[in-house]
Amino acid sequence: MRKEEKTRISRERILQAAIREFGENSYEQGSMNSICENNGLSKGLIYHNFKNKDDLYLCALRRCTEEMIKYIEEGVYPEGSIKEKVLSVFTRRKEFFDKEPTLKKLFYYSVYMPPQHLAKELSDIRRSYLKVITDLMSSFSFRNGVTMDFVLEYLMLASWMVIRYTLDNTEEHADILSLAEAHEKNMNFFADSILYGIAEQE
Repeated sequence: MRKEEKTRISRERILQAAIREFGENSYEQGSMNSICENNGLSKGLIYHNFKNKDDLYLCALRRCTEEMIKYIEEGVYPEGSIKEKVLSVFTRRKEFFDKEPTLKKLFYYSVYMPPQHLAKELSDIRRSYLKVITDLMSSFSFRNGVTMDFVLEYLMLASWMVIRYTLDNTEEHADILSLAEAHEKNMNFFADSILYGIAEQE
């Protein structure tokens, strides 16, 4: 077996172990020692392939996001209004996470219990997911002066609004799956206001 292939296999094995660890325990509670002990991996092998815990965690989360985006994009979006198209993204996302519960927990831990020192990196990952929605919106007309860059920033702001609303309206010690369920319900609830605002134009 060529060296490049062995490296790829080792890296993938470590990455899958990290997905399981951070998916079950969050970044904060996830442990490099547990990744090693539960998967027969040496720290030397991990640090040969990843810089540190932060690097491994971010790679695991990026993999989760890439697989989610691929699943969403493979879906057939319905013909119809912008709202129907955007809601189809949320539907496909829920379908994906229902099939991949560990990835679901990894994703929602990053949303509701994020490592604060990785805020910029997490924001960039979330932005890559929201770009799926802006790409879907590209065929629709917007108000004068509204650019796709503005739409992406608007969706980033709206996503933080949903996160804050969910936290404020969920029991303080709710587990991650309860937060995920509330988040998914709130995304549907906020879809109209995110797209159209709350007041009818005069």
